[in-house]
Amino acid sequence: MISPMAVKSPSIYAELLLQISFFHPTTLNCTRFYIQDQLKSNNILTIYVSVDWFTESEQETIVRVDKKAYIERSLSVLSKQEVQQAEDLFEFLFFFDPLAYSLFGTKPMSIAALRSQKDMELGWDAWKKIAPFFSSETFVVREHVFNGQKFVVVANLENVERTYLQHKELFDRSFGGRMTVDALKLCLREEGPLFQELMRDDLILGLLLGFGARNAQLFFENQRLPQKERFALKPFDAVHPVFYYFSPVMPPHFACDLDSEETKELQHRYQKERVAIKRLARKENLFMRMLYYNRPRT
Repeated sequence: MISPMAVKSPSIYAELLLQISFFHPTTLNCTRFYIQDQLKSNNILTIYVSVDWFTESEQETIVRVDKKAYIERSLSVLSKQEVQQAEDLFEFLFFFDPLAYSLFGTKPMSIAALRSQKDMELGWDAWKKIAPFFSSETFVVREHVFNGQKFVVVANLENVERTYLQHKELFDRSFGGRMTVDALKLCLREEGPLFQELMRDDLILGLLLGFGARNAQLFFENQRLPQKERFALKPFDAVHPVFYYFSPVMPPHFACDLDSEETKELQHRYQKERVAIKRLARKENLFMRMLYYNRPRT
């Protein structure tokens, strides 16, 4: 089931209509449209357009356009400098934060701080101008605010749902049945009190961040002990993150039980995904790849 694309401002709506009318002039009177991005073809973008044919009923037509052309046209609302600023921001987030593992791997969700630095702010402002053109049923790439700090949240909703169903009992225990799978997806797409609750729940957050159920439980329990009674948890990757500045893509970094089978499986999986993402980055611009929303096969 494909839901209509959310359009919150008239100016963005006008820009979206221009994008569609560029490829298909008969849709100038279109009242709404939405995009199906999960296609068998890597090169064709399917846009479902609800068109008012000056009758009482609306008819749906399908416009198929070349993905590359669509992306180029969408990026044309930015200056060359703004495109570069957006690329630089996401390159940093892909290489030095774990966001790439959620877009191109199996990690359900990733979070990175949007630091108060001019280059990051300019890059994010540029992204927000084109983000409506790349709304996806499967992926979330958006800004959330928690405790006054801005964060970039990237989520693969298919993997989020899979994690939810696998650990539904834990979600129900934490949220008393209020956190359904639909409510979870919605709180990742939109700012709201449920997202704030989620960020405060170390157990559920750890599950969604792909740290593993046992590791999330250990961290959850440890944080509730008095400071002097807390036990030492080892880092998931023994190499200090600073050394990955010489060898991007940084692996996920979190506290864990290194001896558990769960952690060993996660190490194997994330290492395999890291190799695949590095290989992809040598061949392609990861920002442009993100716009296609196609994950590399590993």
